[in-house]
Amino acid sequence: MTQKSINPEASLDEAAPASYDDETAEAPTFDLDSWLGGATVMTASVDIVQNSGLLGRYAAWERKYEAAKEDGAVTGGDDSLGDESPLAALEREGAALRKQIEASTATWFVRALDSEERQAVIDAHPAPDEPPTFTDPAPRLVPSPTEAQANAYIKGMTAWEARRDAFARAHKQELADYQKQVRAIGMARVVESIARAVIRVEVGGRIIAESTEAGPAITAEKAAGLVQAIGEVQVAKLNAAINEAADAEPEVPAAFLPES
Repeated sequence: MTQKSINPEASLDEAAPASYDDETAEAPTFDLDSWLGGATVMTASVDIVQNSGLLGRYAAWERKYEAAKEDGAVTGGDDSLGDESPLAALEREGAALRKQIEASTATWFVRALDSEERQAVIDAHPAPDEPPTFTDPAPRLVPSPTEAQANAYIKGMTAWEARRDAFARAHKQELADYQKQVRAIGMARVVESIARAVIRVEVGGRIIAESTEAGPAITAEKAAGLVQAIGEVQVAKLNAAINEAADAEPEVPAAFLPES
């Protein structure tokens, strides 16, 4: 008899294993091949706001609301003259903003990338050649130097610093170009990781994009536009979720664990 797998979407009653208190009952057998066939990699999810400007507006609203409460504004409802109180108006404004933020928020589900996929991302976006570096060793002062040795050290250090600064000026543009390339390559790796890792995207419980055998949930071309669309901070949140899926230790919810 093959052991029944637990569906995490099922109710606790449905997911609970059968009781084998009866010594005459046949113990279940374990089909390893079947178990491995249904195994999946770790996943994680993160909420991404399409219109992140709403968050700034909501933060401003919170400050106004707190200030209104501190000023002793009437709490909720209408005042004695039948007009809406300032605090009630702010509460209505805050509720409207929260609805806009909710409608603008999408939940992105991502999976862990294995070592081969991570290496493929690195290979697709190799690090640039490093710029020239100043390698002249700095002069060293001997212990308990004589006056002549100390003067020679000061003279040598002054000359060394002049050569170092001249080298930095001569290669300033090369270093700036290198740093720019490093940032661009780092972001390109993040974007490709996202394109590989996204399982599906949901808005209000409705799936708006999903990875299938026919293709990924988001193409590399669309993923490349994420930085401009949602900003580097939210792209970094997506990348952090991918790393979390890869590094986090799987934990079974307590509700599914057998009672001790």
